[in-house]
Amino acid sequence: MIDTIPLGGDEMIYFIQAGDDGPIKIGQSANPQSWLRKHLDCHYEELRIIQQIEGGIKQRNTIERALQEYSIRGDWYAPSPEVFGFIREIKDPESLLSG
Repeated sequence: MIDTIPLGGDEMIYFIQAGDDGPIKIGQSANPQSWLRKHLDCHYEELRIIQQIEGGIKQRNTIERALQEYSIRGDWYAPSPEVFGFIREIKDPESLLSG
């Protein structure tokens, strides 16, 4: 089951994992499920949304800066305990802008 944290906006920040222990993509879309459906055939691993939160580009940029040391390439991040911990701890995406 995916956690969805509502803010009332139109954009969602999503966290998609490749396989059971593969890297995690951080992205932004008005419809993460649609993005996922379009890209399922483009990846050799099964892709699944592990969490999504409402938020825009500012929140996404903040998340990506916070996880920069775990970046593999582009929007993909290592599936480290720190990355999973960060994703689990996001309760209020607006608080990402005040830090």
